[in-house]
Parts: sequence; C-alpha cells; structure tokens
Amino acid sequence: KIVDFIGRFERLEKDFATIASTIGISNATLPKERASSSINYEEYYDEKTKKLIEQIYASDIEYFGYTFEDMATNKTA
Repeated sequence: KIVDFIGRFERLEKDFATIASTIGISNATLPKERASSSINYEEYYDEKTKKLIEQIYASDIEYFGYTFEDMATNKTA
C-alpha cells in the first residue's frame, strides 16, 4: 500500500481536517485564496476536450467513479 488516505478535492476541507487530526494537528484550517468564480467547470470543455480528459485520466476517473455529469451536479461529493 503506497498511501493510507486519498483526499478528494470536492471535500477538501473535510479531508484536510481528517489528515490533520491523524497526524496530531488540531484546529487546522485551509486558507481560501484566489477562489474561482461560480462558473460550472463543464463550460470550459467541449466534446473533444472531454474525450481527451476521459482518455488521459481514465484510471483516476474509474477509481473515483467520476463522470462529467456527476461532477456538474456534485453527486460524487
């Protein structure tokens, strides 16, 4: 086993708190800097780039159970 825990970006604060607690750091918080706009990430992709991402990151997408549709509605969080 290479790692004990894999955090997910869509629940970054919760997973960061889990890691901090595991290593003995209490009350740890992540600063929010350069927050993006509320534009749906899918607006950055067309069908061609979606297919490219699906090919390049196929193992990650399968491991985490991601789809473009699920991410748009935050079903995997």
